[in-house]
Amino acid sequence: MDLGTFAQAQGTDVHVYEIVLGPASTEPDTKPVLSTLLNTFPGSRIEFLREPTHLLIVHPNPLSSGHVGAALETAGMRLIAIQDTTAGPINLPSNEPFPVYPDTGDPDLDAATYNAEKTRWVEHYPEAYELLILSAPCDTP
Repeated sequence: MDLGTFAQAQGTDVHVYEIVLGPASTEPDTKPVLSTLLNTFPGSRIEFLREPTHLLIVHPNPLSSGHVGAALETAGMRLIAIQDTTAGPINLPSNEPFPVYPDTGDPDLDAATYNAEKTRWVEHYPEAYELLILSAPCDTP
């Protein structure tokens, strides 16, 4: 479902949040996450866009990342990113863009250069990398 269509169908009196989360200390389980969020934010509509890492919350009031993060921690998950969809796409929390594969005509050198730059970037920005992986489009319905 297109998030813009979803937001329009709900009306202008609601906030539609796309949330990326990751496991804290246990294996991710969607039931405690849903239960905790529904109890913490009554009146919300919550659905997983991709279990167990990507969800959508429709709520009549603005949500803070601190409040959502605290609720997720009680369910054994941690907040990686929260974005009000009216504000645009989720931004990666880094000061440097993800490396681009070079094309110098030497495939071995290009692969080595790219892998070295990617490894360095992942080491410097682990949460941005996790967010990048978790927010990638899903091919399964």
